[in-house]
Amino acid sequence: MIKFIVFYFMILLNVFSQEGIIVIDEQTDEKMLLGRHSRTAFLDSSFVEWYSEEYKYYIVDEETLVSVKDEIHNIDIKIIMGTWCDDSKREVPHFYKIIDFLEYDESRIDLICVDRAKVGLSDEVDGLDIKLVPTFIFYENGSELGRIIETPMESLEIDLASILK
Repeated sequence: MIKFIVFYFMILLNVFSQEGIIVIDEQTDEKMLLGRHSRTAFLDSSFVEWYSEEYKYYIVDEETLVSVKDEIHNIDIKIIMGTWCDDSKREVPHFYKIIDFLEYDESRIDLICVDRAKVGLSDEVDGLDIKLVPTFIFYENGSELGRIIETPMESLEIDLASILK
């Protein structure tokens, strides 16, 4: 009972601080990120293997991105993903490799991890109409420019360039 109370108290502290946490996915009994995180969350042993492999072997289409290299620096990005989701495990590392190529200010990325019901730790995704993950949402001056939902229509680079033009 004491362990349960301590566990519950720790969850409450995390909820009120709006920070992300690691929980256990009841379906797979594996660790799952929930709430707001930064890329460093993928350094946890439960996530580092798939993140590192996908990042390492992805080849960025540099030619396509040259046209948006200047435009992206005025854009805010919200990423909604699930660490339980194969599409997220593939597309998010690829996207971060693109971001690194563009030398984008990572502090402008709001990375939100959700559970299988597409719910975050608190109200992070309320009103965003998230049905599939990952969802990449691009904003300029607070106005939504476009989204890449689940998998790109053509490629992350081409879809990104299309949204930013």
